[in-house]
Amino acid sequence: MKSTGIVRKIDNLGRVVLPIELRRIYGLESGSFIEISVSEDKIILEKFTSRRVGGEQVLCDNCRRELTSSETAKRAAGGKRTIKSKRGTDKTGG
Repeated sequence: MKSTGIVRKIDNLGRVVLPIELRRIYGLESGSFIEISVSEDKIILEKFTSRRVGGEQVLCDNCRRELTSSETAKRAAGGKRTIKSKRGTDKTGG
């Protein structure tokens, strides 16, 4: 395990601020989830991706956004379209 040399203080609510450099490197945005594990005397923070919980797939924010945007694009491609009539007015077709 590589040490960064960064030391942070835990606030009175138990929060720790992750440096912006580390958040950028690991793609952690505001609202992202991290998984907290322990190993002997270490606390390990890992970027959360997805896992099955109670039989359901739980996704990280980025994965959810990607899925949502691709599903929206598919619906848009196969959904309603605008048709120009001979008079130059727009009609919506399905």
